[in-house]
Amino acid sequence: MRKLKHLKEIDIFLEILKQDEKINLSIFLNNLKTLKVYYINNENENDMSISKWMDAGYNVRKNELYFTSISIKIGSIYHELLHCASSERKNNTEYCGFMINYLDINGEIGRGLNEGYTELLSERYFNVSTNYWFERVLTAQLEKIVGADFLKENYFNHNLQAIRDKLAEYSSKEAANDFIYNWDTYTIGKTFNDSITTEEYQSCLDKCCFFLNSCYENKLKTENNEDINRSINFLNEFVNAGTIELDGHKTLSLIHGFVQQGIIVMQNNGKHI
Repeated sequence: MRKLKHLKEIDIFLEILKQDEKINLSIFLNNLKTLKVYYINNENENDMSISKWMDAGYNVRKNELYFTSISIKIGSIYHELLHCASSERKNNTEYCGFMINYLDINGEIGRGLNEGYTELLSERYFNVSTNYWFERVLTAQLEKIVGADFLKENYFNHNLQAIRDKLAEYSSKEAANDFIYNWDTYTIGKTFNDSITTEEYQSCLDKCCFFLNSCYENKLKTENNEDINRSINFLNEFVNAGTIELDGHKTLSLIHGFVQQGIIVMQNNGKHI
């Protein structure tokens, strides 16, 4: 592991985000004052500060950025810089975008939404998509309900509660909390937890889709806009994807459905990386 004094990707990152006046960069600028940047040789097993399957990482607690040559090549380092730009530690709590990590009880909430929106921003500002595919899809749908500016503002101010409160306006506090929980269960289950079955975490994905559709319909009603076509189109982005069909091909059909709807873009010769 080699510590670097400067990384040009940080300059690129800052220059691009500065062009959006609606992005609050105060947290990032403050973190930059003490940020430590380390290059990791992922071909050397003795030089692994992050998991072998990761090409970059950001440690909120230590304010440290780790990257490999692969992360520079495919651009995933910008995903981690977005984490850095939205992270703070206050007492025994770590905030990273929409994720909250309670250190005293070793518990977290908001990982699914946080990774999904981070990927969405990475794609929009840096034309990079590397992971968290379904999370990105769910976030794109969520954005239609709560609003793009609202989501962006609260991400860079790490305000998960604002998102839950907004969703509760179109459902209930309990339903909004369940949505965040199901999303987290899906993300953590498919990424880290071998104890949860594929069927279990895909069931959580289905519940998230149903919840978002219900919120969207209620949003139209509260706005006195009962344009049935808008509601049907929103639902079709899930139905056509096969998410709510009881078959054994939910994941594959979900991918194809959203690609057809133009919500997500296939890369690398049709294979998502």
